[in-house]
Amino acid sequence: MHALIIEPQGLISLTIEDELRDLGFSSFDSAFTQDSAITAAKVRPPDLITASLRLVRGDGVSAVKAIWTDRKVPTVFIVSDVDEAKALIGETPVISKPITKSALRKAVHRVMKIAE
Repeated sequence: MHALIIEPQGLISLTIEDELRDLGFSSFDSAFTQDSAITAAKVRPPDLITASLRLVRGDGVSAVKAIWTDRKVPTVFIVSDVDEAKALIGETPVISKPITKSALRKAVHRVMKIAE
C-alpha cells in the first residue's frame, strides 16, 4: 500500500512513515506544500493520506480537498490543534501531535476499515 504524508516537518514525516510501515504500508511520498501534495497524488495515487493543517505553502485541508476531487482517499489529519481541525474538516479522523502509535493505528484502521 502507498501513503502520501503531507507534513512540513521532516522529523514528524519520518515518524509517520515508520508507524505506517508497521501497519503494512510499503511506499511513501512526502509533501511539504499544497501544490507538491496535489502533484504527488496525481503521479502516484495514494491508498492513504496523512495531512497537517499548516504547510510551508498552502494548507493541508485545501490539498486534501483538491486530491479528493479526483478520488476520495482515506485520510487522517495529524494536527497541533484538534478543535481547529475538527471545525475545518468535519468527520475526517484527527489525531493530535505529538503522535502516538496507538492513536495513529486506531485512526488508520478507522479510515481504512481494517479490523484491529
